[in-house]
This record gives sequence, C-alpha cells and structure tokens, in this order.
Amino acid sequence: MKKAKLFAIAFALFNGMVAVVASALASHALGHHSQAYQVAFDMAARMHLIHSLLMLVIARWWLAQPYASLGLASLFLGLGILCFSFSIYSKVLIADSLFSRLTPLGGLFLMAGWLSPLLCLIDLWRQARSSASPS
Repeated sequence: MKKAKLFAIAFALFNGMVAVVASALASHALGHHSQAYQVAFDMAARMHLIHSLLMLVIARWWLAQPYASLGLASLFLGLGILCFSFSIYSKVLIADSLFSRLTPLGGLFLMAGWLSPLLCLIDLWRQARSSASPS
C-alpha cells in the first residue's frame, strides 16, 4: 500500500512538471493557433497545475493517514487531469476531436477528487467529537 502512496506523490510531482511545460508552450509556441485555442490550452495548463498541487497535498496526507478516501481522491485527480487537460491539449496540438469527448468526464473526476477527502474529514470529525465527549 505504501508503494501506491509513493506512486501518487511521484505522479503528482511529474504532473506538476508537465503542467509547467504546458504553460510554457501556451505562452511561447501557440502563436499560430486561434485565440480561442490559446485560451483553452492556457486554461487546461492552469487546471493541470492546480490539480497537480492538490494531488500532491492529498497524496502526502494519504501517506500520513491511511484513509481509502484519500487514495480515491488521488486516483480521481489523476484521471481528471488526464481526461480533462490532456484532451484539451490533444485537441489544440493535433486537432484531435475524439479525445475531446473526455473533457466533461475529466471535469467530473476533478470534482470527485475535491469531494472525496470529505469522507476522511467526516470520520476525523466524528473521532474528535467522540474523544472530546465526557465518559
């Protein structure tokens, strides 16, 4: 199980680097694309970076506290990044419309990645409440 947690951290770090590369590409190499494509690519890179950072935080939290919902959040965020950002990248860079159908699914995965840690927080809140109540 520890390998999965370390993989999630490594995946988040690698994705952060890819997001920085995508941001640089958006800033310097997309001049021949339409303004709409440039904006879409830039937004995908920004979302990629934000969710890579969130995935890093959650994966680190998962390493410290073994809640399945944190592992699930890491998985959802990874899938969300792949489906959302990479589908937009492929549409802009190689004019691929097949993968662009995955963009909404990626958005749903990203939302699930934000919500999944709430299960851990609810459990921690219950534990804190029960330990604080007098016996």
